[in-house]
Amino acid sequence: MFENDRLESMQILRDTDFFNLFQNGASGKEWKRIRNVQTCIKSKTGVGKPIIIEFTATPPVRNDKTRVKEIKYDFRSYGDEISMIRSGNETDYCMKQCLKMCYYIQKMHSIEVVKMRCHFAKDDNGSIWFIFASNIFTRDILGSKHAAVSAKVVKYINKEHQKQLVD
Repeated sequence: MFENDRLESMQILRDTDFFNLFQNGASGKEWKRIRNVQTCIKSKTGVGKPIIIEFTATPPVRNDKTRVKEIKYDFRSYGDEISMIRSGNETDYCMKQCLKMCYYIQKMHSIEVVKMRCHFAKDDNGSIWFIFASNIFTRDILGSKHAAVSAKVVKYINKEHQKQLVD
């Protein structure tokens, strides 16, 4: 241990204790000790009914004359989310959420998610929660400034590897 390190404890609160903490107000001394607040979903059996989505993006269409540069994450074509949940179409609902996440990452960070495994859980109230994603494969957007720099770096390392990244 380093000199400035402190041992800190974690406290788990029941619903009533947590609500009492809020009723005491933000000026209470308890709030100065809190670093994180983590919630959990309501389920009688573990963390809820698991829903696992193996997401694979549809590759851009290309031929000899034209080449689409970006993957199209078409989440809008899936329709109304509430209707999907009410009709028991949980898989499509979760797929739409995957597409929304990928769209956001693409637009905000110029990265395309090519493949990932997403874990969702359905609680006792019928709500579906995104838990985490694993086995995530990404690539830079083709034609973006960042992709061109990456391709240059790879170019000097390995021609085959460069082709895999750019294509």
